[in-house]
Amino acid sequence: MASFREPVSALRTIWQAQEAIANQGDPPLWMKVGIHHGPCIVVNLDERLDYFGSMVNIAARLTEFSSGGEIVLSETAFDDEYVQRWLNEHSVQTEELRVNIKGIEEPAPVWKIKK
Repeated sequence: MASFREPVSALRTIWQAQEAIANQGDPPLWMKVGIHHGPCIVVNLDERLDYFGSMVNIAARLTEFSSGGEIVLSETAFDDEYVQRWLNEHSVQTEELRVNIKGIEEPAPVWKIKK
């Protein structure tokens, strides 16, 4: 798990990490990533930060919808103006899905992007 102030920072970092590992290993190594944006609770325990709350849980659950090598964005992250700008600048194709996320009553829109 990683924490970023802005969703576009998470997106840029993960995109670069996916590029760096794309051709590593046999079979290739892929990460499953979910990005969500919102407030969470941060606790300093044994000189280590830990994060809690529904925002953290949703981000973790988004990985269930990745086949690997994909980044799954929640609606909150996808709608961020800087994320939209970054996606447009990099001509990234997106695929919208409606998924059932544990803990959320209604199916939620998510967007998959892949290298």
